[in-house]
Amino acid sequence: MFKDSAIKDYLGGMSYRTVGEKYGVNHKTVRYWVIKNGNKSRTNKEANIITGKKLKGVRRSPGTEFKKGLTSWNKGTKGVMKANSTSFKKGQHRSVETEFKKGPEHPCYIDGTSCRPYPTTFNNKLRRKIRRRDNYKCQSCGMTEKEHLTVYGKRLDVHHIDYDKDNSKENNLISLCRRCHSKTNSNREQWENIFKKKGKIYV
Repeated sequence: MFKDSAIKDYLGGMSYRTVGEKYGVNHKTVRYWVIKNGNKSRTNKEANIITGKKLKGVRRSPGTEFKKGLTSWNKGTKGVMKANSTSFKKGQHRSVETEFKKGPEHPCYIDGTSCRPYPTTFNNKLRRKIRRRDNYKCQSCGMTEKEHLTVYGKRLDVHHIDYDKDNSKENNLISLCRRCHSKTNSNREQWENIFKKKGKIYV
C-alpha cells in the first residue's frame, strides 16, 4: 500500500496537501497516517522554512547561521585596510567643478543679493497674507494650497518677482507651488516679466 510512501514523502519535506494530491487522498488522512505512525506533525514555523518563506530571525539554511564562538572574517583588520583611489577623503572633492563656491562664483549669486538670507520683514505673517490675497492658489499653474499640502506636505511658496530678497513689497511677492517655483531658477528675466504683469494688479 502507498501509506508508507506517503509518510516518507511528508517526512522528506512535502506538505500534507501535496502528498494527498499525489496519492489521491484527503490531506487529513495523510496527517492521520503520519501521527499514527509515531511521527510529529511539523509546526507552522518549520513548514514556512521548508517552503522558503522569510521569517524574522530565522535563516533558511543552517549553513548560513552565525555560529557562536567562531572568529569573524574581518577580525584584526581595523586600521590595516588602506584607502583606495575611490575612497572619500574629508574636505576633498574629485573635481573643482563640484566644489561649493561662495560669492560671485556661485551659480545662484546675482548682484550680491541671492546668497544673502531673507530679511526679517519677509516673515510668516507676510507670507500668509500673500497666500490669502492669491486665493491660496499657485499663480502659475493654479494648484490649490490644499493640493500642495497633500503632494508636498507644505504650504505654497512665496516668490520674490524681481529676485531681490530685500524687496518684500506685496506687489513684488507672488504665491507659487514647489514645481513652478523651481522653474523660476532658470530664465529669470522671462519669469520676472510674466509675474510683473500680475504684480501690477496688486499695486
